[in-house]
Amino acid sequence: MYRNVRIIGIFWSVFFAAALIFGSMSSPLSAASADGAKTSPPPPVFSTFGYYDSYTYLGYGNESIYSEKGVITLTAMTQSKTTVSELGATFQLQKWTGTQWIDSGVLATLSSKDTNVFQNSVLRTGETGYYYRGKIVHFVKNGSVTEQASAYTANLLCS
Repeated sequence: MYRNVRIIGIFWSVFFAAALIFGSMSSPLSAASADGAKTSPPPPVFSTFGYYDSYTYLGYGNESIYSEKGVITLTAMTQSKTTVSELGATFQLQKWTGTQWIDSGVLATLSSKDTNVFQNSVLRTGETGYYYRGKIVHFVKNGSVTEQASAYTANLLCS
């Protein structure tokens, strides 16, 4: 069963990576769009694939960010190692001030019940010329056990 979860996780990793790569050809992630930035760029993000081997239930998490015409989409996919009572993610958009990340907009928590795979997105409005990222907290609830892990998307220059 867990082997299937890992295979599905690898599939979604490839899917999200392709979406990020191909989406960035015309999106604010490209270097050419950096001319309109109102702050210095934030430090680069180095993604670690979200396999959570040390957890009892939480198996895998993936997150992405995309922008078009000032609308920012945060997407998260969370998998558990088995069917659990609740599985989901908390979404928080963060804005780069030039020196630090600050929360921007409303925190959203979305989940599914009695499943082992959750995927959903939230839409937020960004200001042109500012860098954004998503803070995603993947979580699992099963009986009295709650497990969670925080992760961040890539940095995105909104245009």
